[in-house]
Amino acid sequence: KGKDQYLGGECGGPSSHLYFIPGHASRVLALDPTNDELRLIGPDLPGQFKWLRAVECPESGILYGLPCHSDHVLRIDPSTDDVTTIPIPPVPDADDDEPSVIGMKWKYHGGNRSPVDGKIYAIPQKATRVLCLDPSTDEITHVGPRLDGWYKWYGGLVGCDGSIYGMPQNAGSVLRINPAAVEEDKVVTLHGELGEGGHKWHGGGATAGGKAIFGIPCNGDQVLRVDPPSSADGEPTVALLGDETVVKTGRHRSDRRYKFLGAVADDVHGHVYFIPSGADRVLRVDVGTNELEEVGPHLEDGGVERVHQNKWQNGFFSAVDKCVYAIPLNGDRLLRIDPGASPGGRQPVVETA
Repeated sequence: KGKDQYLGGECGGPSSHLYFIPGHASRVLALDPTNDELRLIGPDLPGQFKWLRAVECPESGILYGLPCHSDHVLRIDPSTDDVTTIPIPPVPDADDDEPSVIGMKWKYHGGNRSPVDGKIYAIPQKATRVLCLDPSTDEITHVGPRLDGWYKWYGGLVGCDGSIYGMPQNAGSVLRINPAAVEEDKVVTLHGELGEGGHKWHGGGATAGGKAIFGIPCNGDQVLRVDPPSSADGEPTVALLGDETVVKTGRHRSDRRYKFLGAVADDVHGHVYFIPSGADRVLRVDVGTNELEEVGPHLEDGGVERVHQNKWQNGFFSAVDKCVYAIPLNGDRLLRIDPGASPGGRQPVVETA
């Protein structure tokens, strides 16, 4: 019971059980989808906001929970339900005035596994370095230059070049982690001049194969687009799409903040849909033309959803019915976007259930 109990989850093991990552909860929660049986596994793990999200190592099946407040990486073995932790080492070459990652709150926000070297990289939120975990040895290292600031990047998305991209919240540039870089100082690089601060983008969404990545406008008035290069030795392209006339928050706000909290790619029709938080309508970008447009009815006036703020967060594309679904946060209903429901698929049907 209580808020922020679990902050992410991952499917793992030979039976594809679901494992939920403890935020405030003291133990890992597991679900057997064949019989809906829930069980608590592993030892008591005290603390708040311990881990955010998890990444699977496909070779071993081990799940790794990425640290937020915790000084350890969480390790779950789905084959045995064994739960252990791996301590984060100090930065060995830290500057004299560099804040220690040990004891730090809001260290990282998400991350991903690189298909290049199979290692897992955590995206710095307040931490000053990128964290790297080698699943073959469980060794943790810190890579790249010192990166100062708070709430710098959110989430890590894999591009078609094998790099991992962090979307700027308060950072002034896109973060790129490129394990294929020949020179050590090119593994972690920054791209674009986007301005510091503002909680601009709340993570992102990627099209199939990571060919294009879109930053989700939270307080920013534009959609961020990152096009990874076709090869690891190329440079990504960073662009801003739209303005405040189309990237809008709801009429209940006057500060143009807290617009969207998710992005889902519809690769069948070539669009990305942005999931409304405070926004009054769904926003869609055409991946081929960069055209932005609001689609569907006004959510309140059209009787779709009565809640104004924090309506939905994140979502997914269903391969079964080819629809986009958004997950309720404070919203009363499940949001469903049917991209191909209208003639020619030009306008989707936006409804709730």
